[in-house]
Amino acid sequence: MKTRRGIVHGIAAVLDPGFNWCYSIANETKLGACMHCGSDPSRCPEGSQPMTPLKRFYNCSFTRGTKKYTGCYTLCYREIKVPKCCYGFTGPNCDVLTCRQTMAGMEYNGYHSPHSHIMVNDRDFPERNVTDAANYCRNPSADKSGPWCYTTSRTKRWEFCDVPLCYFECKQTQTGQEYMGTKSVTQSGKLCQRWDKTTPHNHTRSSNPDHFPDATVSAAENHCRNPDGDIGGPWCYTMTDTPWEFCDIPLCDLQCRQTVMGKDYSGTLAVGNTRKTCQMWTSQRPHRHYQNKPESFPDKSVADAKNYCRNPDYWPKGPWCFTMNRDERWAQCNVPFCDSECPDNMGNPCNGNGRCMMDQKGQRLCMCDDGFTGVSCDSCVEEMKGRYCNQSTNRCLQNNGGCHQFATCFDAQEESVQCNCSTGYHGDGKSCQTACEIYNGGCHRAATCLFNTENRTVSCTCRSGYVGTGITCAKVCDVNNGGCHPLAKCEFSVGKVTGDVNITCTCPDPYHGNGYTCHHPCTVQNGGCHPLAICSYTERAKNVTCVCPPGHLGDGFICQRPCDVNNGGCDPVAICNHTDELLLTVFCKCPLGYRGDGSVCNRPCSVNNGGCHSLAKCDYVGTNDTVLCTCPPYYHGDGRTCQTLCEVRNGGCDALADCQNNMETGVVNCTCPPSYHGDGKTFCNRIENLCLVESGGCPKRSNCHFQPPAGLERAGSVSCVCKDGYAGNGTVCNGDLYQTLAAMEQTKTFYQMLVSSPQNFQDILNASQNLTIFVPTSKALQSEKFTDEEVMYHIVNTSITFTADLDNGTTLTSLANKYIVITKSGQEETYFVNGIQVIQANIPTTNGYIHIIAAPLNAPKMIKGPSNVTPEATSMEGVIIGVVVGCLVVVLLAVAVVLHKRVVKWHLAGQPLFNFRKSDDSFTFDRFNKVSDLNAPSDDEAESPIDDAFHNPIYKACTESKVM
Repeated sequence: MKTRRGIVHGIAAVLDPGFNWCYSIANETKLGACMHCGSDPSRCPEGSQPMTPLKRFYNCSFTRGTKKYTGCYTLCYREIKVPKCCYGFTGPNCDVLTCRQTMAGMEYNGYHSPHSHIMVNDRDFPERNVTDAANYCRNPSADKSGPWCYTTSRTKRWEFCDVPLCYFECKQTQTGQEYMGTKSVTQSGKLCQRWDKTTPHNHTRSSNPDHFPDATVSAAENHCRNPDGDIGGPWCYTMTDTPWEFCDIPLCDLQCRQTVMGKDYSGTLAVGNTRKTCQMWTSQRPHRHYQNKPESFPDKSVADAKNYCRNPDYWPKGPWCFTMNRDERWAQCNVPFCDSECPDNMGNPCNGNGRCMMDQKGQRLCMCDDGFTGVSCDSCVEEMKGRYCNQSTNRCLQNNGGCHQFATCFDAQEESVQCNCSTGYHGDGKSCQTACEIYNGGCHRAATCLFNTENRTVSCTCRSGYVGTGITCAKVCDVNNGGCHPLAKCEFSVGKVTGDVNITCTCPDPYHGNGYTCHHPCTVQNGGCHPLAICSYTERAKNVTCVCPPGHLGDGFICQRPCDVNNGGCDPVAICNHTDELLLTVFCKCPLGYRGDGSVCNRPCSVNNGGCHSLAKCDYVGTNDTVLCTCPPYYHGDGRTCQTLCEVRNGGCDALADCQNNMETGVVNCTCPPSYHGDGKTFCNRIENLCLVESGGCPKRSNCHFQPPAGLERAGSVSCVCKDGYAGNGTVCNGDLYQTLAAMEQTKTFYQMLVSSPQNFQDILNASQNLTIFVPTSKALQSEKFTDEEVMYHIVNTSITFTADLDNGTTLTSLANKYIVITKSGQEETYFVNGIQVIQANIPTTNGYIHIIAAPLNAPKMIKGPSNVTPEATSMEGVIIGVVVGCLVVVLLAVAVVLHKRVVKWHLAGQPLFNFRKSDDSFTFDRFNKVSDLNAPSDDEAESPIDDAFHNPIYKACTESKVM
């Protein structure tokens, strides 16, 4: 993981001062001694410490005296180093870099400079030793621009070194703030905008160069970067309409572990060594756990770890996972080491006390843990013992026996070791100090005491900004005022990078100069006074006095003519002049095109809009300031007056309409007021309910319904609807059949027949809701008298209306059980009932229809049925038969004569002939093509219609005989 001041590998990175190796520091866990689980303190192996937070494992036993106890092991850990060459290093010991990994380049230790210089502090150099830095380019001052060195040139004290940068084309962290690659397109392929440009998208990122890993913002060019630490990773502004987008920078693939515990492993292995699939770390099924701390995972979050193998609890044997098997809680994962590991079939060649590696020749090598040695790491190093080879037989071998690092330790196997400070050091052996650490070695407090470890001598050197022998030191400004003018103030600063002393000399107020020379105030730039002012300096007061010359205004620091101050009191556009040399009198004059006395100057249009209407535009014509007034669009007038379209004759709308003028489009909208109807432009009429005046003309038996006007209608409409208990079209509303017959003039005679009949026809008519009555006119019934059967012959127990879709030849059965045939002829559709013309049809009632016919219906033939002859009627049989036969003969003769006449007439005129035929109990209307096709209908087919003008004197006799 790269940082702004160095590079980190794994958990931490250390540049070994002895071998210049880059190590990954990991935690190696071990079990401490078996102790009481709650009362005894933890006891860890030498060199290790208890895990935090404290973790203990149960089910161990220990003996104290003669008693045996059950106790706990304490989980302990110690830091171990895993050697590995860092990225960009080279050389047999990984001690040389060919590039700098950061902009600062503090880690750089390559060979790029022929110059020499030695700094003081070893810790400021990657070698951790000033001598080993030789004359190479380094950055001990952490300068942001990178490595540098002192030069041997007297004119050039130091220079930066041209050390190239190492570029990564992958990000080593989730945010990728360290990414310094050259990718310059977004994840959708859009070209990136340069960071030092603010077009096409404006931003302020360039004002924070410290947020970029490059030397400057310009050096970042248009490459993907993450200056704001966005969790989504590197991004950039685009050259399109899209302001910004993330870049597709992959994570550096790490499918192996660099340490034994594999705490750094971030690969995608999700299967344990028992071939069981791993459980999601965010899930609590099938196994509940407490591994939910994000800092315990190398991923961005616990959710990003998914179900991959990880080591969140520092398990000493490496990555593991909970399994999806309920019977197997967890399993170790076979994550290989990033170095070449020994194959699994070699068993455990290092006895668990080291790592087995393969060299380039394929030979097995064991890298033993601390304290172990041997080809198979099966023995302790010299003077070490114990199960973990961490117990020394020589106490001086462990932490120098507790002596100071610059002390000599001697173990005489007594109660304690002997500690003696080395030559040049002072102390009791437990603590040893150089002379420089004791009262600064006798040097001045502003001097640096240097202890030579070779000859154990002390040298004193005054620090930058001080001069002297080191034993005595004084500030540079305390000697001859640092070279400044005696009146000047001397100040100095020391450069952090080079240690150069910079002296600043400042003349005191009111003197002027560069500090090395200081001048009287009034001799330099007139003492700060205006060039026309008189400057005087008072030594006692040590201040400058400035006085403007006669005729000028000001405090001396600023001197102006009267006309230079607020234009001499004239109008701002007026011309201000002085009439005398002493500048005492001011003359004001308005310029051309303005009007006024000079103190006030106005353009004509600036006063009351030049006399134009308030909405009009005031312009000037020519050079004589003539005013031109122009009304704005969609206004009418000469400019002096301006009116909207609605203000002129109501915009063309009706006088009653509301006029609205759209001033953006000029469109006039006319709207009639409430309770009025119309288009607003041509008319607006009051909406009057016609039903309120004499019920809209509807009869008393109907209700009036008013329909307001619509569209361009000027008035509404009225519809009449019959009231409940009446039937009709609203204009005519009738009651039931009985009431309607009594009310109509043409049916009163038929009604009288019903009333005078012993048969109760009122009950018959009211018993059905679907009756049809064929009523002869009162005129046709003047000399007629019907029997009850003849009355019932005119009544049908169904509702029939004469409409265009009524079939020609429709056959009905009357209440007298006789046929009634309906025919129609001609394009005018004249209807006939048994040959009798229908005069007025479709008179509605509440329980049926009335049709007025021209004459009574013809005497029909009886429908076949069972015999009703009684014994009392047998004596009249002969008489009745004779009368019936005579009637039939007369009827047949009459029909023959009529048909003969019509056939001859139609034949001569060339017209077709018609005939009624009965088929399947229904009548059809057929056309004859010639006279020979005419056949008289049989008795079973139909009754022949009788012409209205045909006189039948026998008909009455026949009917009367039936009554007898």
